[in-house]
Amino acid sequence: MRARRSRYAELPAAMHTITGVTTSNTAFIDGFARGPVNRAQLLLSFKDF
Repeated sequence: MRARRSRYAELPAAMHTITGVTTSNTAFIDGFARGPVNRAQLLLSFKDF
């Protein structure tokens, strides 16, 4: 049996991925009634918020 030849060439994708960047980070930027002022606060869960 002979192998079929493809009539189409595979082209490189138009979109490129950004390597080395996580997609699980979130930032809340707003004014809040309580909490530290003018410094970042690390939250590890929604309960910490």
